[in-house]
Amino acid sequence: GIEDLDLSDVVSLNNGFLSEADYEDLLWATDIVVLFNAPVVLSNSSVALDALRFGRASISSNSAATENLDSTRSIKVESPAEIGAAILKLVSDPRLREHLSKAAYDWAEEFNPDVVAGSLAELYTEAGKLIDAE
Repeated sequence: GIEDLDLSDVVSLNNGFLSEADYEDLLWATDIVVLFNAPVVLSNSSVALDALRFGRASISSNSAATENLDSTRSIKVESPAEIGAAILKLVSDPRLREHLSKAAYDWAEEFNPDVVAGSLAELYTEAGKLIDAE
């Protein structure tokens, strides 16, 4: 496990429920998020989306719950055995970790409420011009 890989000082496991404030504090303090889901039918994972929103490097399995974490934003793993190697890769390569973090944040920023509101405002303005032109 984590001790066998000598990662105890850099890996924290949390599989319980946290308050929203504690959850955000945990994400801000996290460098790497590991999301390994058994194949399940979910449209997305809120943790996967939060990893993107907080710009965290991630390791994820191929499942419906982590589909937003493609290989440009996450190291993809096929089995639990590959997780340790992926963690070591990210821990030992700060540039890769920074690259994945920035790609995650940049992608999630497209869905920032201010960005979405601006896009909708432009759409409605253009639609209004079309209606007024008729």
